[in-house]
Amino acid sequence: MPLVFVGAARSLREQALPLGFRAQGAALNGLAVGQPVRVFVQTRQKVKGIPVPVASLMKSPANQTVVWVKTAPERFEPRTVTTEPLDGLNVAITSGLKAGDRIATQGATLINQVR
Repeated sequence: MPLVFVGAARSLREQALPLGFRAQGAALNGLAVGQPVRVFVQTRQKVKGIPVPVASLMKSPANQTVVWVKTAPERFEPRTVTTEPLDGLNVAITSGLKAGDRIATQGATLINQVR
C-alpha cells in the first residue's frame, strides 16, 4: 500500500528513530495499531552494480572492503570492491568485480580468518 511520510521523532526510542507514515485503503484493516511493519522505500535513483548479501563483505587488514572470489577449486582470493546500499540485507557492488566472478556469500567470515 502506498505510504505518505508524515515526519520523524525528535528523539531515539529503543536506539531507533521512529518515522511516521500515513496510509489509506482497505488493506489497513489487516493491521493493528502499533504493529511493526516492514517498509520498502523506492527511489527514482538507480544504482548500477551486482547485488550481493551484506554478509559477503569483509574487511581486509588495511580496512578495505573486500569480497572473496573463487579462482579455483578450494581457492579464494580477496578482491577490493566499492559498494552502494540497496536494502538492509543486500548491497550493490559498483566496482572491483568482473562479469562471471563467483564470490563467497556463505562462510565468508571463515575464509577471512584463514590467511
